[in-house]
Parts: sequence; C-alpha cells; structure tokens
Amino acid sequence: MLLKRYLILSLVLMFVSGCGSNVPFVTATVLISQPTLTDTKVPTVVPTATLTVTNTPNPTATETPLPTATPDPLNVFVDECKAPGSVDISCIYVEGILKIHLRRGDADAVPNSLGWALVWNGPWSEGQVVGILAHDGLEGQKFYQLHSGVIIYLIRTDGSVEKYLVQEQAEWRNLGNWLRFEPWNGGPEVSDVYLVNKYFRGGNNFDKMVLQTCVGNDTGIFFVTAYRVK
Repeated sequence: MLLKRYLILSLVLMFVSGCGSNVPFVTATVLISQPTLTDTKVPTVVPTATLTVTNTPNPTATETPLPTATPDPLNVFVDECKAPGSVDISCIYVEGILKIHLRRGDADAVPNSLGWALVWNGPWSEGQVVGILAHDGLEGQKFYQLHSGVIIYLIRTDGSVEKYLVQEQAEWRNLGNWLRFEPWNGGPEVSDVYLVNKYFRGGNNFDKMVLQTCVGNDTGIFFVTAYRVK
C-alpha cells in the first residue's frame, strides 16, 4: 500500500516597504502529500518440476546359432564312388531309393551281394547302352520303385555325375527256358533276341540306361528304361 507522508512547506511572503514602516509578514503553511512505496512483496517462486529421463537399456539380443548344414547324401555317395585310374562308371544313385556300386562283366557275373550290380559288357560295347543287371532278391528289388519321372544319377570314378530320367517300366512273362516271352498283361509272343535288341541296342553315346532284374521265382523279366538329361 501507499502511505501519504506530508511535508510542510513554509512560504514566507514578505512585503517590504521602502518607508521603514512595519513590514507586512505573511506566513503560509502547505501540506503536500507524497506517496511512499512500502516494501514490495516478493512473489513466491514455485519451483518447476524437473523431468528426469532415464535411459532404459535395450535388452541384450540372444544370438541364435546358425544351423549346421546337413551333408547332401548324393555328394557323400559321390565321394565314396571316386577311384583312381581311368575314368569309368562307378555307381548309380536314386534319392531315397537306392545307392549301388557297379562293376563290369558278362551276364553270368551278376553280383550276389547287397549294394552291388553289374554293368553288362554286351550292351555297353555293342549298343552304347548302360545296361545294369541285379538280382531281384538283392538290389534288383529296388528297381520296381523307379517309376516314370524318377531321376537316376550315374556317377563316374572321377566324381562327375550324369542324370537319367526314367521313362517307362515293363514286365515280360517267361514262357519257358528264357527263350520266349510275352507282355505281362498279354500280347504277342516275342523271342529273347527281340528283347535284347529292344532294350540293349540303339543307344547313342550312352544316352540310354536300362536296368533289368527278374520277376519273382524266375517267372519273368522286369525292365526300367531311362534317358540322359542333357
């Protein structure tokens, strides 16, 4: 608040005459009010809240170990089929069905052990056909699973691989002494020479593969024909 403080101002009016008579004397008192500032009230300062930011550490990511690559079964088998010396066919492989080692020989030398089959010399030299023979009680029984569209891998001793695509299966009934045959589901009778020419001749640079086994109890012959995929 403002308080008024009064000052007294005295004004003296004097009239002086030049005759030396009594001097009129006038005195006036004036009260002047003057505003006075009282102590100014200092406003209370309200403290401002300080925002504190806390850095929350990111959770440490757990590194997931990379899965261990599973060796490709074909590549593993290719390594097994490699051999020193001149390059020759060594094995055949069909994913999930068979993996067979091969050896050369005549038709009467079909291997009698699991995991082996014969590359028949006759078709190889005379018809440029990869002819493979196996007993139906051993590896030959797997030939029945080689349906149209299946890929057969032919592996050479240097590790090179060629692919053959299965095109057909065929069964022929033995009519006696392995000299006369007929289609399993009926048809014209044919000779053993006819079957040899049909399946084991007419190749061109070994672009044809024929796998042969017996039908149970020597009742017939089963063939699988495949052609190389170029």
